[in-house]
Amino acid sequence: MSGDQSTRESLQEDEFVDSVFRSLTERTMEEPAPLERMTSQIQQYYDSLLNNADWNVANLQVRPGQPTFLIWFVFSSYFPLICGCIGPLSNLLSVASVICKWKQDKVTGKPAGADESWCYTVNSISMVCGVVANICLLLNYRRKMSYRYAQIVSVTGWFVASMMLMLLVAIYHVEFLRHEHYIRYSYSYGFWFAVFTVVLHFANFLLLSLNTLGVLLKKYPPDFNIDGVQNTLILQSMFFVSWIMWGAGMFTALLHVSYGEALYFSITTILTIGLGDFVPQYSGAQTLTLLWCIVGLVVFGLIISTIRELVMFSSASTFYWHRLQRFRGDELKNAPSNLSNQESFNRMKKASRKAMWHEHIFSALTILSAWLLFWLLGALLFSVYEGWTYHLSCYFAFLCFVTIGYGVPAPTTSGGRSFFCVWAILAIPVMTILVMNMSDFIFSSLETIQNLNILRKRSSSHSDDSDSEEVILHHLLDPKKASNLDIVTTKEYLSASSIATELANYNNPSYQQPDHCHLAALRKEPNTGSQESLKPRLLKQNDPLLSKMSQLQQIIIELRKSTLLTNIKPGFKYSFQEWNKFLSLTDLDTSSEFWLGEKSPFGFPNDEPLYFTYHFLHALDRKLHELALQYDQMN
Repeated sequence: MSGDQSTRESLQEDEFVDSVFRSLTERTMEEPAPLERMTSQIQQYYDSLLNNADWNVANLQVRPGQPTFLIWFVFSSYFPLICGCIGPLSNLLSVASVICKWKQDKVTGKPAGADESWCYTVNSISMVCGVVANICLLLNYRRKMSYRYAQIVSVTGWFVASMMLMLLVAIYHVEFLRHEHYIRYSYSYGFWFAVFTVVLHFANFLLLSLNTLGVLLKKYPPDFNIDGVQNTLILQSMFFVSWIMWGAGMFTALLHVSYGEALYFSITTILTIGLGDFVPQYSGAQTLTLLWCIVGLVVFGLIISTIRELVMFSSASTFYWHRLQRFRGDELKNAPSNLSNQESFNRMKKASRKAMWHEHIFSALTILSAWLLFWLLGALLFSVYEGWTYHLSCYFAFLCFVTIGYGVPAPTTSGGRSFFCVWAILAIPVMTILVMNMSDFIFSSLETIQNLNILRKRSSSHSDDSDSEEVILHHLLDPKKASNLDIVTTKEYLSASSIATELANYNNPSYQQPDHCHLAALRKEPNTGSQESLKPRLLKQNDPLLSKMSQLQQIIIELRKSTLLTNIKPGFKYSFQEWNKFLSLTDLDTSSEFWLGEKSPFGFPNDEPLYFTYHFLHALDRKLHELALQYDQMN
């Protein structure tokens, strides 16, 4: 009788709790910020937080998956970034074209006196226009100047600078031929630096004009679509170019060479190519070279690291997101109307894998094409300037790519060395990114093959279709197996795990508590059979409060698993059964439309363990809040 009475009291208490919670829910729906609305907002926040590509997509009027998305994404993000990197380089070359003489004696190789006044004046005005344009671009990046005014000054400044310098180069060449200066003189560093400055100035003008076009067409707001990482890259580039400019001035005095030769020496040194045609001879010059080179190497290493992070992570995830949305659209078109949850899950998983492989292949081919262009085209120009055979030019360019720099051959003409200054600064980062990208591509391919082999072995020895890491994760749920992982062998963790396992299985009638022998083996201590059990004995049955606590404990256990995976295997993929358990614990939508819909967790780039971790934390906060409100109303 006492058992029946306690059962009736528990049922009455459960009905009371349910009625209180219903009334509480009805009341919160009338509040200005109801719990449901807060939950939806937090859900969107976590989704955007997990989406590491959202920083440069949120402001675009076109969304990933639409036909013109990649065009406007590149216009809004990549073009300003490229301008921010080559803008300081073009200013460096323009300053060098003013400092260096434009012609030299063919016999001695020395500069042939001062340039004509009209040449120096126009060249200086062009240099000032380019510097002002770059300063306004930097102010635009730092949001110290409005986009509208900064773009007007930058676009106009680079256009005027490039046109003035292009006309100057053309007129100077005509005058050079008309007065037959070619008999005695040849073009020196200043002339060739001016030629390459025209190319970079005009490239800046063109890229910023295309960026402004997107604003005029209202494809994105009047602002550069860049983040803190890209701003850091721009500042690093400006400091790097300033450091080279200062080093060239220092080496002009230390090595007793012209500014153009000193600039060439600075670049070969800071890129660790070291062709050996210019070498410091005295101890003072050697010491200053070492000190200067250390700072330059650190800055150049930071630039390469930032470019790698930008190209291979931030932007790569955006391109992957775009392809994923396209493949999701294809699956929606081809999917029948009566798809089950698991079929929808499998289709979206297939689209995710397909998008990832397309992105890997596209990224590898793009970087490989850029590297081949720099290699083959650069070799062609070296052969033109230096008179080498094309095979020898390719050999030299490849040695520079891998920064070996035997020094044989090495450019000796002013045109070849001037071109080397531009080519090497742009080519070495391309080579570094190529090596890193190919390494990641090969590593991911090998990892995929290894995972397939593991799954194949497990499928031949087990009838179930669980994931290969399921046994490892099961250690966190089964205290008897926890001692196999070093991370969970402490007494405190084992005690907490046993308590957590019983509470999590409070509503599971098939759960069997481990006996004292298992607990003794678990703790790895002899003669513990007579000790008090680590697991509490829950006497109440069907208790609503304990049921709620059991749900919270299940979330904590799953949160422990996802947190561990976030640290040791962030790319882990959960099975359909594990996703169902996750959706059930977090009260998310479990319909078939969820997997293929816009809110699908596979619809944007994310790491599944991190996704689980954030949403488990959100569910734990919400359920604790609900439990506190229920308990407060009960009393």
